[in-house]
Amino acid sequence: MREVVNVIRQLFSGKRVIEDRTKYLAVAIIICVVHMVYTVVFFALDVTPMFIYNIGAVIFYIVMAILIAREITEPLIYLLTFIEIMVHSVFATFFAGWDCGFMLYTISMIPLSFYVCYTIPYLKKSPTVPSVVTVVVFLSYFGVMHETYDTPLRTVIGISPKQAESLYYFNTFLTFAYIWTISTFFTLEVAYMHNTLESENTDLAKLANYDPLTKLMNRRSINTHLKESLEHAVNTGEVFSIIMTDIDDFKAVNDTYGHAAGDKVLVEISKILMNDVRECDYVCRWGGEEMLLIIKADKNIAGQAAERIRSDVEKMVVQVNDNNLSVTMTLGVSTYKEGDNIRSMVQKADICLYEGKNSGKNKVVMN
Repeated sequence: MREVVNVIRQLFSGKRVIEDRTKYLAVAIIICVVHMVYTVVFFALDVTPMFIYNIGAVIFYIVMAILIAREITEPLIYLLTFIEIMVHSVFATFFAGWDCGFMLYTISMIPLSFYVCYTIPYLKKSPTVPSVVTVVVFLSYFGVMHETYDTPLRTVIGISPKQAESLYYFNTFLTFAYIWTISTFFTLEVAYMHNTLESENTDLAKLANYDPLTKLMNRRSINTHLKESLEHAVNTGEVFSIIMTDIDDFKAVNDTYGHAAGDKVLVEISKILMNDVRECDYVCRWGGEEMLLIIKADKNIAGQAAERIRSDVEKMVVQVNDNNLSVTMTLGVSTYKEGDNIRSMVQKADICLYEGKNSGKNKVVMN
């Protein structure tokens, strides 16, 4: 029971969609049950042609349920259902009279046709099916109304005004139930599609803004934070720092152990970078083995963060097959000064980085 409640909650929250086969099978069974009721009703009213027709309709929907279970294509199901409901509505109206309300069912075919176009992929965005169905329903509805409003058949058959009124209420109720069911299915699927699109947009944003290997921001996304940090520093006077990092002799790692090993080193170093900075700081993969960090602090705190990273990378051991691989990292630090822009800060961090590279590597150099 709890599982059923959970499924219903997921459906109405748009986190789950009703499977097509389940949906079509449920509709076929419901319509089959309705025809069973009409079989009894027309037998009681002694309307033999409609009694026989409804027996045939029951068999038809049993066969339809079997076809659905065997995954027959949806267009055939909709087409046969549409034809059957139209034929039943017209025949029942001719035999029982207009005021029994059987033609009301044809109106529910219009929202159904829009739902069909939304559900079946190759019919999506096509106005042809709803337009054709609307025209067919319109012509049938008013054509049958004109021919059967005072039909003599009901008088011959012997359906009383009270019985006709009961049939009208019953048919009206079922028509609204059909329309409500179609609308509910449509609403649930729209909600599911909305959630799916939101999830896909989130995934696309991650692909656009984050490096797939290291899960760090990429150069494109970090530029936004660089601009924001610079604007904040200019407006408030609060400084920030940039740390540019580079793995020492990384090419040798790739050449000796392979690119898979190099990727593993990058992933492990990225974890160290993320763990060694605060939540307010930013880390990105600037390019290749170079990483750039934005530290919302002055030179001293940025220098401490850089030294912490250097030390943790030096202690890091990455297991590659049967080898324990160690690397070192050189870091350059630049801190905002009045008149600086992003280009000048990155350039100063780069200069510090390569000064460290040229003077022995595995060190922090600050501007």
